[in-house]
Amino acid sequence: MKDITRSELYELVWSQPRTVLAKQFKISDVALAKRCLQANIPMPPRGYWAKLQAGVSKPKRPTLPLRLPGSRETVSFDHDRYGSHRLTDEDLQPPTFSESIEELLQAALRRLGHVSALRDLADPHPGLSKVLRAEAGRRQKYEADKWDFYRPHFDDPAHQREMRIVNSLLHAFDRLGCSGTMSDGAEWVQGRGTTHDVLGHVGFGGTSVSFGFTEAKNGGLVLAIASKSAPLEWRDEPRRPLERQLDDIARGLLESAERRRRADAQWRHQRALEQKAEQEREELARRDAAERKRAEQAAQQRQLARDRLLGMVADHRAANDIRSLVAALKQKPELAAQSLDSAFGAWCSFALAQAQRIDPVTAASPDYFNTVSVAA
Repeated sequence: MKDITRSELYELVWSQPRTVLAKQFKISDVALAKRCLQANIPMPPRGYWAKLQAGVSKPKRPTLPLRLPGSRETVSFDHDRYGSHRLTDEDLQPPTFSESIEELLQAALRRLGHVSALRDLADPHPGLSKVLRAEAGRRQKYEADKWDFYRPHFDDPAHQREMRIVNSLLHAFDRLGCSGTMSDGAEWVQGRGTTHDVLGHVGFGGTSVSFGFTEAKNGGLVLAIASKSAPLEWRDEPRRPLERQLDDIARGLLESAERRRRADAQWRHQRALEQKAEQEREELARRDAAERKRAEQAAQQRQLARDRLLGMVADHRAANDIRSLVAALKQKPELAAQSLDSAFGAWCSFALAQAQRIDPVTAASPDYFNTVSVAA
């Protein structure tokens, strides 16, 4: 089993203990719980199966909520991530979405709740760990050597603020089971050298959305989400800095994820149609090549049969010519009296034997004609 729908997994999760079900998917129960969280699938509470076995009234099963924006309607258990994908009829169907973007957003935002701005990095999200470890290593070397090469990249107040905003958003999206990381957007700029920017990334069950920061002309901060259609951005406003706009930013991230999810689905559908057309063209080319090869082989067989036929005619004519020659020579008076033991008699025997050997009328057997192809 590789991919199943959310509703199928929902039924399975509520039909047997997670520890038992996880073995069927060859993963741990913790990994299964994580997939359910990412797919927004409610799971039985602790003690549910014990109460059920004891005959105690079981808790009411909640209905399956809407999927998260940016996530799929299927849950993947494919362990061969890099295996080739064979086109299916489903791939060739245009993508459809039963819920509007607004419906998905409202459901997700109710789960997400208010996004609070964290005041410091005392509780860093695990997604920040790589950057923070690198910063700590540089800081330690810089304090020891005072060499600018080891100067930390993000110690200035602006970068620290950006990191706090990323940390606040990643912690909030943990409530939805989303993955989140922060990275160093290092870039070489002519005349300035290497610049370092804080980049945030949130994964929504198959769709990833990234955002970064720039400085506004008035000195404030701008948070922008990259988008193929139109970038989304939020700016520091008087009495309303970015820290007070985190709910709006979270909504923007969710909306961007869903729009990207739908655009990707449409792209994959279009790509599937192109692949199908390419496969049909390749199949037609293979059939044409096979037909040409069959025609060439048939032509070669016909030519071989003709060549053999003409060879038989030539051999038959040659055999008869030999016999005619021998008969004509025997008519000469000076040769007619020659005995069979004479040189002429021996030559006549040789010549007639050769005629007998090459003449298809006398030499060819029924088996010979079984080996000669006479295909039209």
